[in-house]
Amino acid sequence: MESPQIEYIQSLIEELESKVLEYDECVDREEERKKLIIRKMDLLNSILIEIHRLNEEIDDNDEKEIQSKQEQRKTIVLIKRNIKILRYEKYLAKTLLQDIKKIKILKENIINLRNEILLVNKYYNFLIMNRNIITKKQRMNTIGSGLIEIERFRKGSKTFIIKNCENYIDYRLFFNYISHGLILKLKQSCIKTSIKFNLHVDATYIRPITHDKQDVAFKTSNVLACNSSDFASLLNTKFDKILAEESEFIAKGSGWTLVSIDGLQLRINLVNPLKGGAYLDLPKFIREKKAIINVKNKDKYCFKYSILTKYDTRSNKSRFNQKYFDFLEKKSGLDFKCIDFPTQINQIKKFERLNNVSVNVYSLNNKGTIFPLFINNKEEKNHFDLFLINNHKTSHYCYIKDFSRFIRSQKTKNCSKLIICKRCFTTFGNKPCKSKLWGETGLTEHKKMCSKNELGRPIMFEEGKEYKFIFFKSYKKTSRIPFVIYADFECILKPKQTNEFTETSKKPQVSKTYITHLHEIMSYAFYVKVDYNIISEKLMQQFKIPTNIIIYRGIDAAKKFIENMIDISKKINDIYQINVPMITLTEKEEKEFQIAKVCKICLLSFEENELYKVRDHCHITGKYRQCICFKCNFEITNPSFVPIFFHNLSYDSHFIIRELGFDDKNIHVIPNSTEKYISFSKEVALRFSIKFVDTFRFMASSLSELADNLLEDKSRFKETLKLFSNKTLDLVTRKGVFPYEYIDNWSKLNETRLPSKSAFYNSLKDEEINNNDYSHAKKIWKVFNIKTLGEYSDLYLKTDVAILTDVFENFRDLCLSTLSLDPAHYMTAPGFAFDCMLKYTKGGICQSVKRYAKANIPNIEGLNYNPNKSISWITYLDCVNLYGKSMLTELPFKDFEWVDDLNIDVTKISDDSEVGYILEVDIDYPQYLHEKHNDFPFLPLNECPPNSKNVRTRVSLKLVSSDKQANKLMMKNTFKDRTIYSENLMAIHQHKETIKFDKAIYVGSAILDVSKTFIYDLFPYFDTSNYPKDHYCFSENHKNQPGYFKDEMGGKILKEFVSLRPKLYAYKIVNNDEVKKAKGVKKYSPLGALEPLYVEVKLLCERFSVSRLDLRSAARVK
Repeated sequence: MESPQIEYIQSLIEELESKVLEYDECVDREEERKKLIIRKMDLLNSILIEIHRLNEEIDDNDEKEIQSKQEQRKTIVLIKRNIKILRYEKYLAKTLLQDIKKIKILKENIINLRNEILLVNKYYNFLIMNRNIITKKQRMNTIGSGLIEIERFRKGSKTFIIKNCENYIDYRLFFNYISHGLILKLKQSCIKTSIKFNLHVDATYIRPITHDKQDVAFKTSNVLACNSSDFASLLNTKFDKILAEESEFIAKGSGWTLVSIDGLQLRINLVNPLKGGAYLDLPKFIREKKAIINVKNKDKYCFKYSILTKYDTRSNKSRFNQKYFDFLEKKSGLDFKCIDFPTQINQIKKFERLNNVSVNVYSLNNKGTIFPLFINNKEEKNHFDLFLINNHKTSHYCYIKDFSRFIRSQKTKNCSKLIICKRCFTTFGNKPCKSKLWGETGLTEHKKMCSKNELGRPIMFEEGKEYKFIFFKSYKKTSRIPFVIYADFECILKPKQTNEFTETSKKPQVSKTYITHLHEIMSYAFYVKVDYNIISEKLMQQFKIPTNIIIYRGIDAAKKFIENMIDISKKINDIYQINVPMITLTEKEEKEFQIAKVCKICLLSFEENELYKVRDHCHITGKYRQCICFKCNFEITNPSFVPIFFHNLSYDSHFIIRELGFDDKNIHVIPNSTEKYISFSKEVALRFSIKFVDTFRFMASSLSELADNLLEDKSRFKETLKLFSNKTLDLVTRKGVFPYEYIDNWSKLNETRLPSKSAFYNSLKDEEINNNDYSHAKKIWKVFNIKTLGEYSDLYLKTDVAILTDVFENFRDLCLSTLSLDPAHYMTAPGFAFDCMLKYTKGGICQSVKRYAKANIPNIEGLNYNPNKSISWITYLDCVNLYGKSMLTELPFKDFEWVDDLNIDVTKISDDSEVGYILEVDIDYPQYLHEKHNDFPFLPLNECPPNSKNVRTRVSLKLVSSDKQANKLMMKNTFKDRTIYSENLMAIHQHKETIKFDKAIYVGSAILDVSKTFIYDLFPYFDTSNYPKDHYCFSENHKNQPGYFKDEMGGKILKEFVSLRPKLYAYKIVNNDEVKKAKGVKKYSPLGALEPLYVEVKLLCERFSVSRLDLRSAARVK
């Protein structure tokens, strides 16, 4: 007789199978299919719950037992083989297998349970496919009721979500409803390890007046917890923080009203906290500080001994004596019963609360730098500083007896005693100083500010040789990288049927980003560009590195692309490891070496700089290259990476990044945001990696525009001409067209005809291709004898890669010949330009005050003059290098101090004075000046300059592909949050461990303020060099000189101007040419959509006269 649990599970599975049949029958009824999917998910969830219960309620007294060990072993193997569904709950799977081994089980129950697992397995893949979900709407539609796992990273990090099924509109009621389930899940996760968890609430808000909707998320910080934690209290604290954040959002949000609380995410990360145990010897450099007492214990109670060491009065405090430490424990009155041994970091809080003490813990990073591991913002009278050292197997606590000596050598070479902030390591001298904080009072004032900031070690630039000058030292980047790879992807664009619309307007909301298509890679192409002056063709053949453009079209294109890149990069690394001895120099080469007086790389004299000259040779060919100094000889080595170039990597990176987590090797990323990366690299061998770089960050134009720049000399298309003849070169180098949105499935690629013109419609630009472009596409199809649309796609892809290679290789050639630097070493144009500057170097208010203007000038052809209105002109002026002009003036540099005597007559301070003043003032703006200054007021804003941004708020982002890497980063106090990309890849967000204060705050502020004075002195400074030469105002006396104003229209007359906001405007010239500008909007975006707004602003301005009343208080202006 089967148990009632088994019968119930069987009934649920039968219903599930019937729903599957119904689902297959209602193919055309989309709404019914959606309801059935949700019901299937609910049933599947119920089955899982019942399997849980069955596992927990197996009776020890069942009559029929599995007697033979062989039969028991077979059963375990069978269940292990079919246990996939139980991986959904790791704890359940482990418990089930343990129960099979330990307790008596009905044989029939084992067989039945195995059958149920096999049936449910059909739907497990559906869960996996929907585990990593992107949008809130998808999350809410995919899951059923209860706390459900939606994404995971390996075994260490999981995200669960619970919907607001009861439709609570009050946060407190919703939190009360879900708290019990959250506590159970947290306790279950903490059975064998500690966790860090946070909460993420999804909600929807609306502005009742405009009916604009907005998805809002409130997120808490991560908190460390273990099985003994008070989860109810922890959750209440997190709920309070969410409510406080929601209140702040409402206060600042201009009329937002809560529509729905959609659900809550519980993000759990398993961590193994550091814990002190057996004795470990200190590193030599720490031991030599003589600031640490390291008790030589043999047990696991090092935390207790390090605390009690503070009360030790013996001369040899490191010697261990059990009886003496028992005596110290009684003497101190401290209670250690509340913590476990060895003691984890997360248990220290408990020890502090029970004993009314404070404890700080410090440790070492991989570079041997001391950093705060566990810090208290408030230091109690009874305070302890501990040092935690680990050797990757165990950890050990030590007592810090002299904090100044412990930290001093890391901050300064000065041997005198310093006063040091234990939180951020800021130092304070003992000598009185007017210009900065000093002594104990200075530390007290500093703590008030320091405790408000995130934990991090600030690095300040100090005076000295190291910081006084910056100079070019990237000599390695002067040599050409022998191997670079150029690549591109093509995608199938599968249309997404559903989009959100507002109920009133039935139009997409302006503030939303809508997904119109899902992109799936269908093909890739790459080309390995080799410098044959260094690498011979024989080597290329020997290592089987492809010399032609490689194209692949098919499923798993991104995965195969990464496999290709890994394989080729390993072969390139093997070539770089070749070390051929130098070939004997010819007489001419030896003579050149002997007479050389200057290093060919750094251009420094050997004799004057006491540099030893050496013979530089290529280690791959053995050929002598040049005479250089010994310092540069150490710099000029083979690259440690292979650059892989994409044009607009921001798009392609979304496909690549998910495929990099296939092993445990490091992934380094330079993020612009969590969605967009400047560059990223993957380690493929010891100290060798592939680095993905965006050519768009060097040349911010479309590929067709860049190709046009090379058309003057067609011989520049070296790689393209290897594929096409001179006759067909014009066909492939002009801007091509491709039916991106037409190819929405794989079968379209087998079509044998070019699609119709309408198939080339672009919904993003809201435009169709013109007849010339379509004729060009038909000509391409005919000339290259294309048989299928797939072949057309391959040709389009191959052409793009060839042109990208030619464009960037020409750029590299130009830079190497003129600047002697290879851009392939860099990631962006600013980084490249900065090194160029070093190598060859021995914001204010922004507003659209006038929304609309129309010129009214007599006797101008093409302009309708109205004699009833006053004559008016429109002028478009811009200052040449405004900030550059400011930088040529006297600027603040050093020796700042507060001035006590405030009776300063600023009018008597000359502009070139060696001493300047930065004034903090209260301004009284007289009423009679308001009207006069209305269009251009003085002191318009009181806000932070752009170069004074708070560097403390910056976050570092690291990609990890193993639990070990993730645990190491998540255990740090700097851990902020994580983003799961796939089951094998996760991004860790961290606060900066070191905060580098390297911004030119006072210089930057002065430059902005000085630049405003040039704006006010507008009229004496004009550059009219761009006027026609026969114009009576033409002059080249001030051509392109900083600080002079130029007419951007070059003497042409503006007819009409309309502006929506700063840097979003349009204007017409008398000859009816029209120009539209929208900064930050890509050129292909439909600017025509702004036309109704321009017309509306124009009509409003023509119908109404506007007067402005400014209400100003005597606000403090800095």
